[in-house]
Parts: sequence; structure tokens; C-alpha cells
Amino acid sequence: MVSGPSRNAGNKAARERIGLLNKTPLPAVAEERVEGTPEIWTKRVKTEALGREADSVGIAQMRPEWVFEGYEADYPWMIVLAVGMDYEKIHTAPSDDSSTEVMEQYERGTWAARSLATWIRDQGYDAFLHCGPSAGLVLLIPAAIEAG
Repeated sequence: MVSGPSRNAGNKAARERIGLLNKTPLPAVAEERVEGTPEIWTKRVKTEALGREADSVGIAQMRPEWVFEGYEADYPWMIVLAVGMDYEKIHTAPSDDSSTEVMEQYERGTWAARSLATWIRDQGYDAFLHCGPSAGLVLLIPAAIEAG
């Protein structure tokens, strides 16, 4: 297994940045709501997500079986963002390059989710972000499959 200060230091810094993005409060929900049909909102959300560095976006209806015991998810919908990873770097696992790529993409995904949640709140709707690599209140893989 490859180890050393370069990978550990880079991963630690990326984890700290991701933690900060997750912990920094989102802005308040705007008082006025922007209205639209579900079809219009689906298109808006997907356009906004892709413009915020997500490589793919899907929407799924929240299911109680995805929520970890002891948590609540009082949102009817879940927006799932995906970011791609460089195959050539990932293929070198467990190298420093692969580890760095993973953390860089988790950071990019967290930034995209935070940016999209902020935009949704600016439209007058509540939203929060739930990002990897650490577990949060819901399972991400079943939601990602459901969201397409």
C-alpha cells in the first residue's frame, strides 16, 4: 500500500475544506417563492446543477428506507449530483494520484451541492446539502439509482 506525507497531507486538507463547506450555514430561505410547474422546476434545477460543476443530475422522491435510523428527512424530493473522476488517475489506486483525484472530486461535488442548495434557497424553497465521503442522514447510492 502506498503511504506517505504527500497523500495524507493533501487528503487532510481536502477533508478540512469539505468539512468547512458542509458546516458553514446556508443563507436564509428567500421570503418570496419563484413559482413554476414540476416540469419547469426539473429543468431549472438540472440546468443550475450542471452550471455549478455537476457532471450529472437526477431527482428522486425521498424514501423513508433511505434514511438512517435516528435521523429524519422531511423533504419530499432529493436532488442527486454526480461528478466524474479521471479513470487514468483512479486506475492507479492506491497511488497518491488516485487518492488525490478522489478527494478533489468529493470537494468539487460538495461545492456543487452547496452552490445548488444556496440557489434553491434564493428561489424561496428550503434545501440542504448532504455530501460524501462521510455518511450523513441518508443512503446516497439507492437515491442515485432512483434518480437515474
